[in-house]
Amino acid sequence: MLQCLELMRSVSFTHDDLRRWPKDEVDAILSSGILRKGSPAEDVECDGCEEHCIKEVETVFGGGDIPTRAFVYCTEDEDIGRVDVPLERLNIWNASHRGLVDFLCKMLDLTSPPEECVQKRLWWLGVPRINGMRSDVFLARGTTWPDAKDVFGNCSHVTGCSSPLILVLRDMPEGKLFGLSARVTSLARLLSVEDSSLILDTKEVSELLGLSRVVSTIPKDVFEPVRGDYRFIRYRSSMLRRLSKTQAEIIRLLHEQYQLGYTEVPFGSLRFPENMDHPGKMTDIFRPSDDRSVLIVEVEKGIYKLNI
Repeated sequence: MLQCLELMRSVSFTHDDLRRWPKDEVDAILSSGILRKGSPAEDVECDGCEEHCIKEVETVFGGGDIPTRAFVYCTEDEDIGRVDVPLERLNIWNASHRGLVDFLCKMLDLTSPPEECVQKRLWWLGVPRINGMRSDVFLARGTTWPDAKDVFGNCSHVTGCSSPLILVLRDMPEGKLFGLSARVTSLARLLSVEDSSLILDTKEVSELLGLSRVVSTIPKDVFEPVRGDYRFIRYRSSMLRRLSKTQAEIIRLLHEQYQLGYTEVPFGSLRFPENMDHPGKMTDIFRPSDDRSVLIVEVEKGIYKLNI
């Protein structure tokens, strides 16, 4: 089913399809809500002979003590004629990405309404809060397709998060498709069937979200914000010149990420306040000639850390 949802925008299964699956898996997926009952089938595979032709269904609706009946007509063999069709064979079950999104939100105990960020390709599921850390969780489709880099490479919904978790349907993308700070895992690994119920491995999700991450601290004789707005910093026993509001905000965000265990942070992942315009390039904010630039180090292009 995951493979079908990876390839198609929606997929439908007949009663005959589900009969070929293990019963406990069928019960698990039906109870999960990912498969939802659709309109009855208008045609079915006739089992009147070995040809198994697809025929249009005719339904006679009953009333009172008379049951509803369904049948098909064989037009190829007069001896076969009308073939009864059990009503359960008319059941159609539809699987959709929204059904999968709703199931994942329920398993992760997410109460915020999910958001479709990129049509039929990327969904924001919500923000589990673990040890005070914000971790945005996404569901992504088509991460191994030829257009994946164009679709996801500069997606602001993801790059605006400091440590997103991306759930892909099946195949893992190559490289750092979602940036250096993103963690990616496959639902094919996380989903299992237990006692006819579909289960998401929330323990592994919690580990990916950073439950075991150790909080880091900085000695005050190395780095200490003198005021809460980070405009004044005592750095290696010396007081630096007053930082601009933009400089102070960047240092504050890098400091918060360091305390959460993220020492190297992509500049594009820093989440600035809504009332603050995006500052532009880091090199325009901390110029080499500015002695306050001693506070940060560019580890590699676009990746920065506090110089401690």
